[in-house]
Amino acid sequence: MNSYFTLDEKVGAVLDRYPFLVDVMVKEGFVHLGNPAMRKAVADRITLREAFHHHGKDEQEMEKIIVDAIEAHK
Repeated sequence: MNSYFTLDEKVGAVLDRYPFLVDVMVKEGFVHLGNPAMRKAVADRITLREAFHHHGKDEQEMEKIIVDAIEAHK
């Protein structure tokens, strides 16, 4: 668990708070998030946990990647 987001938050809510994470997510294989129209259509409907599972990503690994990116951006 971290102090920036929960895995049950919608992807869009997290990206609204930390817009620079779009590039991180795209790099990690969530390529549809790089397209503003697709991001708008999907990001507010799916949680981080659901997105990670859908893409076969390990939750803990992805959480660490995102937290590291947030902390590096400060």
